Amino acid sequence: MRTSYKELNEGLRPRRAPSPGPFDWNKVKAIYRKLGFGDALILLYISVFIRQYAWIVADNALAWTLTALFSTLLWHCYLWVKETEEPTPAIFWLIVAFPLFVVYAMRVVFPDLSFDVLNYRLLQSERGLRGFLFLPGDFFPAIFPLDPAPDMLTGICRYILGYRLGTIINYLALVWAGTILCRILRPYIAIVWLRCLGVLLILVSEHMLFEINNYMIDLLALPLLLEATYLILYSGRTTRRNLILISIFLGASVALKLTNIAVVIPITLIYAHNIISSAPRLKLKSIAAFTIAGIAFIIPLLPHTIYIYQQTKSPVFPLYNAIFRSPFWLESNLSDGRWGPKGAWETIIWPILIIFKPERLSEPALYSGRISLGLIAATCCFLFVRSDRRIRALSFITVLGSMLWSVTTGYIRYGLYLELLSGVVILCLATYFLAAVRPPARFKRLIMPFLPVSALIVQVAIACNYIYRFEWSTRQTIFDDFSGYVTELPHLFRDHSLIKFFPPERRDLINKVDAWIISDVKTSGVEVLLRRSVPMLALHNPEYFETRESRDKFRDSLRTVDGKRIYSLCFFEDFVSCQEIITKRGLGIGAVTPLRIPFYSQATQLNMVLLEVRPSVSKQESLEAGVGSAPLPDTAFKAEISLPNPPLIFHAGRKEIIYVKVKNIGDRVWPARGQTDGKYSVTIGNSWFDNKTGKILNGQDGRSNLLYDLAPEDEVELPLTVTAPDSPGEYVLEIDAIQEQVAWFHERNSHDLRLSVRVEQ
Repeated sequence: MRTSYKELNEGLRPRRAPSPGPFDWNKVKAIYRKLGFGDALILLYISVFIRQYAWIVADNALAWTLTALFSTLLWHCYLWVKETEEPTPAIFWLIVAFPLFVVYAMRVVFPDLSFDVLNYRLLQSERGLRGFLFLPGDFFPAIFPLDPAPDMLTGICRYILGYRLGTIINYLALVWAGTILCRILRPYIAIVWLRCLGVLLILVSEHMLFEINNYMIDLLALPLLLEATYLILYSGRTTRRNLILISIFLGASVALKLTNIAVVIPITLIYAHNIISSAPRLKLKSIAAFTIAGIAFIIPLLPHTIYIYQQTKSPVFPLYNAIFRSPFWLESNLSDGRWGPKGAWETIIWPILIIFKPERLSEPALYSGRISLGLIAATCCFLFVRSDRRIRALSFITVLGSMLWSVTTGYIRYGLYLELLSGVVILCLATYFLAAVRPPARFKRLIMPFLPVSALIVQVAIACNYIYRFEWSTRQTIFDDFSGYVTELPHLFRDHSLIKFFPPERRDLINKVDAWIISDVKTSGVEVLLRRSVPMLALHNPEYFETRESRDKFRDSLRTVDGKRIYSLCFFEDFVSCQEIITKRGLGIGAVTPLRIPFYSQATQLNMVLLEVRPSVSKQESLEAGVGSAPLPDTAFKAEISLPNPPLIFHAGRKEIIYVKVKNIGDRVWPARGQTDGKYSVTIGNSWFDNKTGKILNGQDGRSNLLYDLAPEDEVELPLTVTAPDSPGEYVLEIDAIQEQVAWFHERNSHDLRLSVRVEQ
């Protein structure tokens, strides 16, 4: 049959594309049906790394707009490629999430004042959320300018929920880790409630729950490490999609905590073995896979690594400086001799030795033995469990990770993933023994499955005792101070700004600060919360004055802030040492103002001193008045002492801080400093007397030093820590000035202050 010209011409015309059909909402719904508990948190994790890439954008509002757009886009891409996971059982929230919330809630209303938080965590959070870590004029405000990504995570929560609830990201990260553990245990514990109970046992380890409501960052990488572990062992496929996800999870874990490299290495070795075993010959496909994995791994690490290298010529400054040799640090590797093993033999046996050496494991010197039990269980798995490759892989990661952890630090906060994995291995070993028991079985064989579980339960019981007693900020619990807890409770969601807790006249004092001098190891967090956008020069880190390049940088920073109003904050008890640090660097001290800082609470008062810093030592007239070198004449022993808010009730045996106002009404300057043993300095002290008999009970209770030499007619308000008598009753509290090793002022006819107080149980 012949084709007509018309038909041929029609065939040559371009065909019209079919009109698009209606939008397929089912595909969108399919994406969101994949949402698990941790996927909402993934968006936060993505945003902090994207914000680091946006550091190059000077405008903070624009940078965060771009961060939000790109983070949302990447988050949807992640949801698109992730595998659909088993829903978390409903009973999980009762058995696992609720007990963890109880632990979180025990202390949450009391503001976190941990050492690391005040030292550099809050500083890194504020700086990282706004751009580069260093402002023009800065001089190494954080002693270790580490990757601020984890501090940015807690910072986002702090800005949204307030200071107290900003730590909720730690609780959520632990719950997320629990959901992954529930999936990991599914092949071994079929009964859902029993599996959830096993997850709770795994999570109850004291050094994880010590940090659950602190601004510490060690918990944040745990779910990422577990997600990578789950994908490697349980996804069943070595696809490019899984390869990229695993690599990003591991890279982000190292970015969140560099010491996680000790466990990332064995996880990576397991996955590399899986890739190579799926392709016996190392072909181009395998090489390409490793290349893709390497690129994905460094993506989360790249922005901070590049930035800190530009600033210091070291990608991990100041760590491993014997290798990278930054000119701003000595050519040596950092090490802290207080923690970890000593010598090769201790390093080998450290995961077992830690049970007997808790004082070298961390500051609390407490340990219930989880890693030790895990190492024993992993060894048993190698001996008995030959058929289950997953259990053997988990055991391999536990053993090698423990060895690498011992070699690197041996410090327990850096081994929390090993604590989780140890719990998993213990339960897996128990289920293997249970499955191996065949009826009829002898009693001895029935004991085998319960030995690992019993050991885990004993460890958890010890850990619970520790958790109740301690955490990193050493705060009380609701059970210790119920009335204080109720008083602090209304501050939840209302504690976004520290300066708003100040009285108006004190706000003006802070608002005039143009630059901060950091002279105290525990003040940078407070300073950055009060004035976050001003330069900060740290003088208390002697390491930064050891090289010529660092000293030159310090002089450049001083020139940058020249002519500005410079101040320093220090804690009252550290005033003398801070003064010495400031003068040692060629600076002087002007006005000295005692300052009570209500740290997000009127009940949590920080006794601090605001020092005006001047460019030259020669200008510190008030502090150059001299050191007390002789007894004062009788005419100088004249003091006017008062209490602005006198307490009338104390609690037996408890320390209380009272604020004493003292005025020099004598005719000589009172020296704030004395001899090396304190002789001839003037201080404020208190004594306790029985109200009925007048008998002195304690004449050497509290002491409070003058901040500076007090001239005639000058007055100062000082915090004085007093300890109430151990027995309830009626007492007299006497407060007086004293020239140390000379005389109390009332002994020279000055008037002391006496208060009748009641001591209750």
